[in-house]
Amino acid sequence: MHKKKQTEMRKTNMKLYPFYKMVGYDLMFLYAIQILFLMQVKNFSASQSILLGSFYAIFIVAFSIPLNIVVAKLGKRKAMMLGNIFNLIYILMLIFCHKYYMFVIAEFMEAIGFALKGITESAFLNESIPTAEKKADIFTRIDGNGYSRYSYFNAVAMMLSGLLYDINPYIPLVCAAICVTWAIILCANFAELEEEKELKKKRKNNDQHYKQLKASLKFILKSSRLRALLLMSAIIIGMIRFIVYFNPTLLESVGCSATLIGTLSAIFELTKGVTSNRANEFNKRFRNKSYTVIILTITTCLTISGVILLFNIDRDIQLAVVVVAYMLIYMVKGYYQVLRSRYLNNFSNSKILHNLYSVDVILENIARTIITTIASAVIGFSDVRYATITIGVVFTVVAILVSIYMKSRVGLKPEEYKKEDIEFKG
Repeated sequence: MHKKKQTEMRKTNMKLYPFYKMVGYDLMFLYAIQILFLMQVKNFSASQSILLGSFYAIFIVAFSIPLNIVVAKLGKRKAMMLGNIFNLIYILMLIFCHKYYMFVIAEFMEAIGFALKGITESAFLNESIPTAEKKADIFTRIDGNGYSRYSYFNAVAMMLSGLLYDINPYIPLVCAAICVTWAIILCANFAELEEEKELKKKRKNNDQHYKQLKASLKFILKSSRLRALLLMSAIIIGMIRFIVYFNPTLLESVGCSATLIGTLSAIFELTKGVTSNRANEFNKRFRNKSYTVIILTITTCLTISGVILLFNIDRDIQLAVVVVAYMLIYMVKGYYQVLRSRYLNNFSNSKILHNLYSVDVILENIARTIITTIASAVIGFSDVRYATITIGVVFTVVAILVSIYMKSRVGLKPEEYKKEDIEFKG
C-alpha cells in the first residue's frame, strides 16, 4: 500500500471515528426506557426483564473467542458493520416479538453485535493512528472526543425517549433503529487499512491464525499486568452495564414517570460527557489508583441509593439522594470509558489487540452475568432496594480485594515490568 494513500486513509478514519462513536457506540434512545418497555408493553416481570441481561452476557462469553476468526477473515471495518447489522435485527425483534423465548433469541443477536463491535472498534481506531511517541494521548483525545459527543447526543436521546415513550412506547425503538442504520452507513465510509489481498491470505491460512490466537491468549493469561487490569475492568464495566440497565427500575420505585426517567438519564449522560473529555487529567492525578477510585465510587454510591430508600422519609429527599449518587457514578463512568481503551492499548500491537479486546468482553460479561443473576434472584424474593444494597456491598468488598491485587501489577514504569508481562512476540 502506498504511504501517501495509507496516510489519507488514516486521516479519513480518525476524522469519521468520533461521529461513528456518537451514533454507533451504543443503542441510542433505548436504555432509558428498555426495561419499562419490557415490563409495561411486553408484560414481563422485573425479574424476567433483568434476567435477559444474563442471557446476553452468557452469549457474549460463549462467542467472543470464535468471533475473532470472523474478524480476521472479514477485516475490522466489515466486522464492525456486521456488528451493527446484528444490533439492528435485535431492535426489530424487540418491536415485533412477544414470546419470552424470542426475546432470548434477540439477546443472542445483540450479543453477537456487541461482541463484534467490542473486539473491533477501539482496535480499529488504534490501528488508524500512526505510530508516534504520544500515540496513547492521540488515541485518548480522539476516543474521548467521540465518547463525549456520544454522551451529549445520548443525553438528548434519553430525554426524548422518555417523552416519546409516553406518547407511544414504540417510537423510541424506531429512533434507535434509525441511529444504528446511520452507524452502518458510517462504517461503509471507513477505509480498511488492510488490503484485500492481505485479508484473502488470512482467510486461506487458517492454521496460522489459530496459532496466532492461541499464542495471544496464552500471553494474556500469563501476563500479571493484563490479568489484574482485565479483572478490575471486568468488575467496573459489569457494574456499569448493570446500572445502565437497572437504574430505570430504581427511579421508577421512587415514583418517577417515563418522562422524568428520560430527563434524569439525560442529565446523567451530560455529566458523563463532560468528564470523558477530562480522562487524561483524571489519569494524571490518580495514576495507578484510577480504577480503584472509579469502582469504589460506583459501589459506594449504589449502596447509598438503596439504603436511602429503606427510610420512611420524604420522596423528594430520596430522589435527590439517588440523583446525586447516580451523577457521581456517571461522572467516573465518563473517565473509565476512555481510560479502559487507553490502558488495554498500552504495550499492545495489531497482532494481539483484537484478541485482547475479546478477552476483555468475555470477562466483562462474566461479571455482568454474576451481577444480574444476583440482582434478579434478590428481586425475586424481595425488591429493588435490597437488590441494590446487596450488589453495592458485595462488589465494594470484591473491588477492595482486586485493588490490593492490582497495586504491584498495574501502572508501573515500563522498566519496572517483567518482559513477559508486556512484550508479545507471537
